[in-house]
Amino acid sequence: MSTLSTPVAEIMTTQVRCIASTLAVRDAVQLMLETGVLGLPVEDAAGKIVGVFSMTDALWAAQPEDDPEAENSFYDASALLRLIRNKEPVDRDELPVSSLMNKKVVALAPTASLQQAAALMSERSIHRVLVLDEKKKLVGIVTTLDVCRHVAS
Repeated sequence: MSTLSTPVAEIMTTQVRCIASTLAVRDAVQLMLETGVLGLPVEDAAGKIVGVFSMTDALWAAQPEDDPEAENSFYDASALLRLIRNKEPVDRDELPVSSLMNKKVVALAPTASLQQAAALMSERSIHRVLVLDEKKKLVGIVTTLDVCRHVAS
């Protein structure tokens, strides 16, 4: 079987940590830093996946609202560190992740190919795709790093 035709089920991470949609941005960022994970699926109170919160979303949260370049640039990481360390509080740090997360759940079935996952990530400019079973239950996640590791092996 060629590398690109490998089912995502063979390379996905199955131990996926989810966060509640009500979790504060500051707490989500802290969790990402502690675990080394840069994006987390978000669930509602019923356990349904409703989005993904990523470090990119957190960086946008750390960007000052009055920054004239906010729409066209990516704020530097020092703003994120201030958000975490609470040296210069950013008003949006206590917002729930649901207010900043990507609400478009991008997912594939476990039988989808690595090529399909890579194409979807490229088309959507995202770094992770959720893997859902036929009952729409989260069974894994595939990241750009997973794809690169598999292709390189």
